[in-house]
Amino acid sequence: MSQFLMVDIGAGTMDVLCYESEAYLHYKAVVKSPVRSIAEKAAAIPGNLIVTGCEMGGGPITNLLKQRAREADVVMSSSAAATLHHDPAKIISWGIDVVEDHRADDFSGDNNYQPLILDHPELPEAYNNLAVIHAAAGDG
Repeated sequence: MSQFLMVDIGAGTMDVLCYESEAYLHYKAVVKSPVRSIAEKAAAIPGNLIVTGCEMGGGPITNLLKQRAREADVVMSSSAAATLHHDPAKIISWGIDVVEDHRADDFSGDNNYQPLILDHPELPEAYNNLAVIHAAAGDG
């Protein structure tokens, strides 16, 4: 018996598929993507932003930060900036400052900048994941 848990995180949705090969059973869930949730959170933060964290799928956060840079200062760590584009010159052309990761820490104590962290959500523990529980029990 083979069991598979597949996750596809896109710009708009996160798709989760649990598949049990012998019984030909599958369960699918579609939820809002983490990057979309972060974009919604960012939209609610007023003023200048210091953006740190890791690379995520761009989409909604790219559009939001490009717009914010027209109205306020946006500074991104180089790791977080990879979310928007892999060419820092392109990001800078949008009015967003890109700094080395260690320099981004200098902005964290500056009251003129609000922090925004790009990070993937914690993966759920097995006891919180209905698909994992059913697959482990052989329920399909």
